[in-house]
Amino acid sequence: MKQIDPDKLYSPLSLKFHLVKVVGFLAVSLALMAVAVYLDFPAWDFSVRHNEGLQEWTESDSYRMLRVMGYLPVWIVITVALILHDTRYLRKLGFGICAGRGLLLILTTGAAGICAELVKFLVKRERPPKTLEDLGHQAYQSFDLYTFRPFWGTETRAWHETGGLGFPSSHAIVAFAAAFILTKLFPRAIGLWVLLAVGCAATRVLRFGHYVSDVTASAIFAYAIAQFFWNWHLYNQRELIRENDGKLPIG
Repeated sequence: MKQIDPDKLYSPLSLKFHLVKVVGFLAVSLALMAVAVYLDFPAWDFSVRHNEGLQEWTESDSYRMLRVMGYLPVWIVITVALILHDTRYLRKLGFGICAGRGLLLILTTGAAGICAELVKFLVKRERPPKTLEDLGHQAYQSFDLYTFRPFWGTETRAWHETGGLGFPSSHAIVAFAAAFILTKLFPRAIGLWVLLAVGCAATRVLRFGHYVSDVTASAIFAYAIAQFFWNWHLYNQRELIRENDGKLPIG
């Protein structure tokens, strides 16, 4: 891990932002969303045409492995394991520091899951139809597929319910949040973390759970959330970083 300058660390709650980085992030996010929206229709069409083969895949262990990357209790278990692993530094650093990496992981993934539910409630875009018959009309482009639930609800869904809504994907946002924070903690395995998150997103798109734009938005939200908590983590340990010659006490 590269050396950290503790004098350049700041609390994410201080609202200090590097304008160029923020503008760059927003520009890249908009570009990614534009591409994702364009891909929504061809990805959905592919899933419809290959439904039988993809249905067989959902019964495989590889599918289940990728999907559970977006299941929050999995990351709770890994959090406990990470905290137990770091207690080897207990006498030297105390429990608060030893629990830091584990808490960082669970706070990031938990906040990501909450974010997904809040955005679903506000946007109210429904999940993709599984067939043209479910859609009720012919589709030629992505915008022909989208349906939105009335804000006041329907006969079968109360106004506050988020079940059946797809933007963003709760599974994908949790998987990407875990991936992005783990790339900070264990950067040498960056390819593995990102691959697992992308695989989780693929399981949601290919089985009509979400559009490509749903999981892309999930990745964007997850990155912002992970960056927030990572900055918070560094700021809270800035004095230890100073004492440790610009390095985290555990890492």
